[in-house]
Amino acid sequence: MRSNKQPSVAIVVTNYNGFSIKYKSKSIIWHTLNSLEKTEYKNMHVIFADDSSTDESIKYVKNNFPWAKIVINKPNGGYTKNANKGIRYAIKELNPDFVMTMNNDVIIKDKRWLEKLVSSAESYPNCGVVGPKLLYPNGRLQQAGIIGIGPMIRNRGWNEEDASLYAETEEVSAVGGVALLIKTPVFKKIGFLDENFFMGSDDVEFCVRASKSGFKILYVGTAEIIHLEGFTSKKVSNTKGKDYWFPIFITNNIYFAFKHLPRTQILEAIFLAILSSFVGIGNRSVSFSNIKFKDRIPWRFSVSIRAIYNGYLLCKGKISRKEAYGL
Repeated sequence: MRSNKQPSVAIVVTNYNGFSIKYKSKSIIWHTLNSLEKTEYKNMHVIFADDSSTDESIKYVKNNFPWAKIVINKPNGGYTKNANKGIRYAIKELNPDFVMTMNNDVIIKDKRWLEKLVSSAESYPNCGVVGPKLLYPNGRLQQAGIIGIGPMIRNRGWNEEDASLYAETEEVSAVGGVALLIKTPVFKKIGFLDENFFMGSDDVEFCVRASKSGFKILYVGTAEIIHLEGFTSKKVSNTKGKDYWFPIFITNNIYFAFKHLPRTQILEAIFLAILSSFVGIGNRSVSFSNIKFKDRIPWRFSVSIRAIYNGYLLCKGKISRKEAYGL
């Protein structure tokens, strides 16, 4: 799979119990790895980073996709720890020009998608991080990059009909971690994903650090990826309870705010976290039509206050990640 004519790319597919999650009767792992197998890019290696799955994920990949190198994160440590282990392995063993982090729940129909991303990254001055257009299975937009960083991060184009919108290549504030192509020198300058995030916000935070260090963040609208958003997190919710992610996302957001935002926006982030105890306003767009009043408001309020405090303490280094998330 090596070629001297193309920059080398190591793709780190992160997984936790993906084998047991199905889409159209097939495991989501099959959809992702089958897409990569059909990708027309010769200088590419795939690393399957497994976060101590308890299902048959590892056995399934060994039997059906033996070309993928398996790296196991023990003990289970959440997305960022698992991804970083795969990234470190890729850099040490393969020394690639690019490393891509990829979710285990994607479908790619364009066989030249990776070529488009790499070509754009190579031709754009000072580019460090690149992301594609993300679509839902129904064809509607999930994300066309992120413009502007603040207390509430909104995906550009969310839930709009695609209709060839956002087909250009342009500089943005951040791109989603579903398929994040990163030049290896970026890691050497700013480090890896921030492991204080359990899951969520880590992709935007990485882009912010890269941008502050002089790297450009690029959105490539001609490269499209279908993301089966929420399949893994919904399964976790079904197992651990529907409110499992509520304090985690608040802690993530407050930690991010104290780390990167000015004081006025920190206060706004705290207000929005408390407001989320009462209503759901969505994280992409705000309108009266999508406001939903929540149940268990007293419990949610007390949990949100605790999560806000934990996010602050985590940023200041006063508690550990394990203490912050109650892991």
